[in-house]
Amino acid sequence: MNKKIRALIEEIKAKNEQAKSFLDGESKNIEKANALFDEIEILKSELEAEKKALENDKIAAGQKFDEHKSEKGKGTNSTEKFANDIKLLATKKLSEGVNDDGGYTVPEDIQTKINQYKTADFSFEDYIDKENVTTPKGSRIYQKKTDVTGFSKVDEGSDFAEIAEPKFEKQTFEITDKGGVLAVTNSLLRDTAENIENVIVEWFAKNRRATINNDVLALLATKAKTDITDVVKGLKKAVNVTLGAAYADTSKIYTNDDGVDLLDNLVDTNGRPLLNPIPTEPKKLQLSVGARVIEIVNVPNSVLKTTDKKIPFVVGDLHEAIKRFDRQSLEIKGSDIASVGSLNAFSQNLTLFRGIMRDDTKLKDNDAFVYCEYTVTE
Repeated sequence: MNKKIRALIEEIKAKNEQAKSFLDGESKNIEKANALFDEIEILKSELEAEKKALENDKIAAGQKFDEHKSEKGKGTNSTEKFANDIKLLATKKLSEGVNDDGGYTVPEDIQTKINQYKTADFSFEDYIDKENVTTPKGSRIYQKKTDVTGFSKVDEGSDFAEIAEPKFEKQTFEITDKGGVLAVTNSLLRDTAENIENVIVEWFAKNRRATINNDVLALLATKAKTDITDVVKGLKKAVNVTLGAAYADTSKIYTNDDGVDLLDNLVDTNGRPLLNPIPTEPKKLQLSVGARVIEIVNVPNSVLKTTDKKIPFVVGDLHEAIKRFDRQSLEIKGSDIASVGSLNAFSQNLTLFRGIMRDDTKLKDNDAFVYCEYTVTE
């Protein structure tokens, strides 16, 4: 072994030890370790070139270079052995799968962006009557429903008969406050790379929708349930008879995912489906109920639930049935010094976000809807 080869081997050894020292401990520095390994690769290439040059010199001198002999003629050549050790270190010791053996140097695909799972956001607010008010209390006057009998025949010279006077009733509202508090650490607000406040605002909006849905469902549940055994006949009677001419033309059928699936399996005597997309609005559905075609409103199962195998079908005109008085739609405020219950924003380094809405939801016309239920037997 000539002096240059020996010097290269020593230099590779030294750089390898130095690189290993940067892989863990207080002096851990993956970038420096990788840089040294790159230098080792260059030195290894130079070492291989020197070996080939030495072999060529021996061949030129008429000697056969035996790589399997050591300098003393026994065992593996020391240069070859060290080169193999370096290869072993690179291929086995420094492995991607083990963090301490070099896995820390492999970048991970980590995103801080807050992704949203797809959900079905539904609000009954889109279908009920809504009025913005500026006072905490109030009332509205409605004319009562009465049968009008018409005029009586009047003979010549006779007195006119009296007719029944219209009757009126008053419906009142009283605004109540509804809201909640969400605590967020100031460290998160200041350190996150994403706009976490947008997520907070959307979270409050979801809670507002859920509150309105709960208020509407509570009012719908006050109506006595009508059990139907034949879906089409039961819905047809609800529209034609129970609701009648006053509401039939403006009525919709509100049902959940289970109800839509049930309707989607119904066919007429010719095998044609009774549930079809509305031609002008393909994303909406309509059901053929006898001589009428009625729009189906698909409410998620998470909002309108099937309980005790009873699938709900709310049939009617919810705009006439329910009215919501809105005093303050949704206000969100944040404070880093407020205290709520066990939460102290100042001492706990928090920001407390408060969401508040002010409204009252009332049953306006109990005759405007029918609450049907179909019991699943299978």
